[in-house]
Amino acid sequence: ALTMLLESLGRAPEGSWGAETLAGAVLEEIHGRLSEFSPRQLASIVRCLGHFQASPMVLKLLLDRAVEVATSEDAAEPFMPRHVAMLCQGIAQQPAELNPEARLEGLLPLITQALDSRPTAVTCVQLVAGLSRCVATPSRDIALASCAERLAARVHDLSAPSLVSLSSSLAALSPWVAPGDLLGRVALQLDIKRYDLAPGALGRAERALRRAGLGDQVELRLEPYDLETKVKPGMGWRRSWTPAQK
Repeated sequence: ALTMLLESLGRAPEGSWGAETLAGAVLEEIHGRLSEFSPRQLASIVRCLGHFQASPMVLKLLLDRAVEVATSEDAAEPFMPRHVAMLCQGIAQQPAELNPEARLEGLLPLITQALDSRPTAVTCVQLVAGLSRCVATPSRDIALASCAERLAARVHDLSAPSLVSLSSSLAALSPWVAPGDLLGRVALQLDIKRYDLAPGALGRAERALRRAGLGDQVELRLEPYDLETKVKPGMGWRRSWTPAQK
């Protein structure tokens, strides 16, 4: 019940009254009962940590316990790829003093195992986001190459916001460079799904893809709407076109 409550609070709109205070109370309760949670529940809890403020001590104990259980050879239940992605996503959102880079490096064997299970495109996006915070090592690059191969085949399954998120993550992976085929497929899907994006999102994705290595030979057409940072009053979700007049 505590895990479900924390997940619900994590989905609350930003600035919702009382959500932060209630989440803090839930985390304190979870902190006192860490041994009661399964590996999958701990992965879900860690993913939620990026949404709330918590004391460094509580965060450290939660992360230590989640990583310990996830990497234990005596785990009571196997980790599904999506739970590995949850864990990586939550760790990657933590401040530098909690050493997320080293924690993610320690999870590379688990990430590799998850990728061998042919995860969904959404799970691969979450893994790439986590790996963007990982120490650059040959093992990390092998995991990224596996993610890229899977994504190139299934990128059409991603929603428009997921494509924007993937673009940002790919731009943060230097010195590793994503394959040109994947970058081109992401650009194509963004072009197809452009009308599902908020103002300015496509422009941010296009700039991120260029930083990630997308060549000039691939054109991603941008409209004024795609360069905006806010919706002008009364404009709603309109673009540059208007309905035909009768």
